[in-house]
Amino acid sequence: MLTHTPNTTLMILLKDCSLGSYGILPLNQSQSRPRRERVHFVSLPDRDGQTVLFRARVQTSRAQGSKMVFLNLRQGTESVQALAVVTPEKISKQMVKWIAGLTDESIVLVEGVVRKSPEPIKSATVDDVEVHITQVYLLFHHTSCLTRGSGPSYIKCRR
Repeated sequence: MLTHTPNTTLMILLKDCSLGSYGILPLNQSQSRPRRERVHFVSLPDRDGQTVLFRARVQTSRAQGSKMVFLNLRQGTESVQALAVVTPEKISKQMVKWIAGLTDESIVLVEGVVRKSPEPIKSATVDDVEVHITQVYLLFHHTSCLTRGSGPSYIKCRR
């Protein structure tokens, strides 16, 4: 069993080539206004090969092993598939694992490259493109609660 001492934790962080490209985004409180254009999903088919920035809700996440994760992201009624794949010096296993752990309905800020999909994506309304994630930040973490019966003793929360 591997225990993380401060030195092993530091070594893991030093090996993370994606450090700074993912995580929880701190509250801005209007300290800066980068003025970067955020796109809507309906405009993605016209942006093949371009790097885009958008805010969305995580509808579902699905890890494919430890090196790839698929996200179905939603803006209103529109949805798009996004994916992150471990890439040397760009996307780390730690980043993919963190993305896979995002809970449904969490709000994220995503930067990625739009690519035409080789076949229509059945799980997305924008079915002819997918977004290859380069950066992702958590803006709002959602905790799902299911209620059964009445009263607080029947509330079950996950994650």
